[in-house]
Amino acid sequence: MRDPWILFRHILPNCLAPIIVTTTLGIATSIIVEATLSFLGLGTQPPTPSWGWDLKANVAFIQANVWLSLFPGLAIFVTVLGFNLFGDGLRDAARSAAEVAAGRRRPQRAGGEAPPSARARARWESARVKLPSRKSSVSPASA
Repeated sequence: MRDPWILFRHILPNCLAPIIVTTTLGIATSIIVEATLSFLGLGTQPPTPSWGWDLKANVAFIQANVWLSLFPGLAIFVTVLGFNLFGDGLRDAARSAAEVAAGRRRPQRAGGEAPPSARARARWESARVKLPSRKSSVSPASA
C-alpha cells in the first residue's frame, strides 16, 4: 500500500531532473550528429532538407558569399543551444518542485520572493516609521 506513495513522493521527483536533462541533451546531440552525417554525405540525401546538406552545398561558395554557409551553421547553433537551455530550465524547475514536495523549501511567489510569514509581517508593520504631514499655511505663490 505504501510502496506507490514512496515511489511517487520521493523517488520519481528526484529522478525527473536527470531524465529531462538526458532527453534534451540527446535531442541536441541528435541534431548535431544528423547535420554532421549529412555534411559528410552519409546522412539524408538532397530531396530531404538538412542543415548539414545546406552547409555542404555552400562550401564551394564560402569565399565569395560567407552568409550562404553562415545561416545554416547559426541555425544549428541556435537550435542546439535552445534545447540545452530549455533542458536546464526544466531541470531547475523540476528540482525546485522536488524540493518543495519534499518540504525542504517553501513555495515561491511569481516575483521570486517567498511569501512572508505572519511574524515577519508583524515586524515590518512595527518598524514602519510615520512621518509628519507637510501641511503648511504658506502657499507657494505668496512665498
